[in-house]
Amino acid sequence: MSGRVEGKVAFITGAARGQGRAHAVRLAQEGADIIAIDICKQIASVQIPLSTPEDLAETADLVKGHNRDTAWFSILDGEWPPIRAAFQAWLAPENFDATGSQRRSLAEIRASLVGG
Repeated sequence: MSGRVEGKVAFITGAARGQGRAHAVRLAQEGADIIAIDICKQIASVQIPLSTPEDLAETADLVKGHNRDTAWFSILDGEWPPIRAAFQAWLAPENFDATGSQRRSLAEIRASLVGG
């Protein structure tokens, strides 16, 4: 299903479960490209179970096939700068042709900027 956000990019934190997962699925169904991030590990000071890599993979499976491109990350603060640079290059106007199609995928750009 395409719709209100077709061709837009949605940046979703906490995407592995709950509301984050629900937003990722719905926005993908509406045509948005998804950038999904979750910590996917337990933090000692948090008593309830947090998300896992398997949770994020399940969300990715639910979104698959609904949109043009999706990026899934479990990252820490220190890992963000090169990923941010790749996102900026991916979302830059010059990465899209006159019809709005991307020229280079996020995976291609990440590989060229940070070695994969």
